[in-house]
Amino acid sequence: MPEYKKAYVTIMVDDLEKSVEFYGKLLGLYEDLRFGDSWAEMTTKGLVIGLHPKKIGMQTNHNGSASPGAATWGHEGLSNAPKTEGPKLHPVAPAVSIGFEVEDIRKTAKELEAKGIRFHFQENDINILAFFMDPDGTPLYLTQVR
Repeated sequence: MPEYKKAYVTIMVDDLEKSVEFYGKLLGLYEDLRFGDSWAEMTTKGLVIGLHPKKIGMQTNHNGSASPGAATWGHEGLSNAPKTEGPKLHPVAPAVSIGFEVEDIRKTAKELEAKGIRFHFQENDINILAFFMDPDGTPLYLTQVR
């Protein structure tokens, strides 16, 4: 079995600065690592969320000339950037939701509501859930185990 050093959840975002502000100032994660305007890691205990801007860039035609309009990985030049043949298109992101377990969901939700976040609550015998979204519509939730 492989031993993983760290796991990431990567969210493709429209506005990196707006997303860093949302996850940092509103949710209280801290920015752990930054590669200019191409990548930001927002961290909390046990979770690293990578924010990657959806970019429109240049793609190379079969004759080697550049043409505008294709979404690129946005971090060419990094040693670990994916190598691609043909158009440099980022894969379509699958549906994902990210949950944050908290001690007191009502208190946490009240603090975040004061910052403009709106919740939809759901309760069952096991836990309480409070669903919300980030600026790009990524589904997020708080959970409190009963």
